[in-house]
Amino acid sequence: MRALPSLICLLLISCHPRPDKARHRDSTMAMYTVQWGDTLEWIAWDFDVPGGYPTLAKLNGLRNPDLIFMGQHLRIPRNGYATEELPPWPAMDPIEAAPRACTVERLPQPQPAQVPGCATAACVTIDGGRQRICSCEALQGSPGLVLVEGGRPVMAWPAPVQHTRGQEPSSVHGTAMDFEVVQADMDGDGRREHVVAFRREANDVGMSWWNLAVLSGAQPQAPPLLLTAANYGEGSLIRSAGSGGCDLLSTTWELAWEPGRDISGWTLLGRPMQYRGGSLGPLRDRPIYARRLYNSFQPGTVTRPGGLEVGTPLQDLVHHKAHQRVVEPAAQAWRLDESPVSIVGAQPRLDPALGVVPDLSLEREGHRWQLQWRSWNQGFEALGDKASGRLYPPGYRPADTAWPAGRQATLASYAGMYGSGTQLVWLTP
Repeated sequence: MRALPSLICLLLISCHPRPDKARHRDSTMAMYTVQWGDTLEWIAWDFDVPGGYPTLAKLNGLRNPDLIFMGQHLRIPRNGYATEELPPWPAMDPIEAAPRACTVERLPQPQPAQVPGCATAACVTIDGGRQRICSCEALQGSPGLVLVEGGRPVMAWPAPVQHTRGQEPSSVHGTAMDFEVVQADMDGDGRREHVVAFRREANDVGMSWWNLAVLSGAQPQAPPLLLTAANYGEGSLIRSAGSGGCDLLSTTWELAWEPGRDISGWTLLGRPMQYRGGSLGPLRDRPIYARRLYNSFQPGTVTRPGGLEVGTPLQDLVHHKAHQRVVEPAAQAWRLDESPVSIVGAQPRLDPALGVVPDLSLEREGHRWQLQWRSWNQGFEALGDKASGRLYPPGYRPADTAWPAGRQATLASYAGMYGSGTQLVWLTP
């Protein structure tokens, strides 16, 4: 197993190329993700680890230097010569300033109603009785949510439901009654936005997934901002730092590395985001809050009147076992490739799990191609804001449906966990 790396590279056709070394000295640790075909001796040689593979094995607690696994994370000392391409070893920082829940008005639970074009419907009355927000099991097509005015739907958006076929009986899946509406002034202009949260799935360990729509208080009939949220509920809206409005705590379940435990697994991440004019913007001065699911906690829940069960994301993420991050977990792995691209189009597509997601048309050096959301082939995992280094919520689609066409971006590829790869599209200002 500890044969010369050059010999291994001749024998293994899938040996990955190494970037040129930018030599520097640093007292911190770097993180390397083991690739297919790696050996510990090869890694120690390639990154000039003082003492070679025995030092590397001891540093990472490896009893058997011959046994490493694809996707495993290794500490690489930067007191020797290492590459700048390797990310720093992540740190678990304590939460410095915990966010606080924003004051919202929760509207009454949905009630069965008759809506034209819907086989079954349940509605919540808003705007003094002039309008209703309703779930709609359509006579034809996918289930959705509609804004009703004067007895007729004036706007609609999808609300996909995860099907129960072939899954465990303990799973709870979305129905026409599994949504709620809250009112809050999100942009501090004195007008209340309506946040519509539709639960599409929940499992037996407390993980849930929701589709969210934000209806503008200034233009109530404008297309809603759409996104998804994990474990939506108490604390999904948090107090704004200065505007007097409410920021959104964007929550997602991600496979994230927990450096203090040397393990990876499902982690609940919370990113504070600001709502302005039908779009979201990551808050650059706020960290990402994180807490791992297994062995650390099981998410809390609260049952609303009528039986709808929601999560407690703020309570979960400010717990003493939670921590904060500065760098996105998806971008903490080794960056394999990065190239500038232009987004020349964004085509909405109905994803059976997320709702409407943007597939992108990209251009680079005169060549155009399609990039699909979460596709195994020519796909990407998320959109991000390059200036802040923060990811947008999964399924994010601003009210301006032309976005992000015409934007400059960076397409970056990272070494993912367990040998997988991740592509992120970073939007530039």
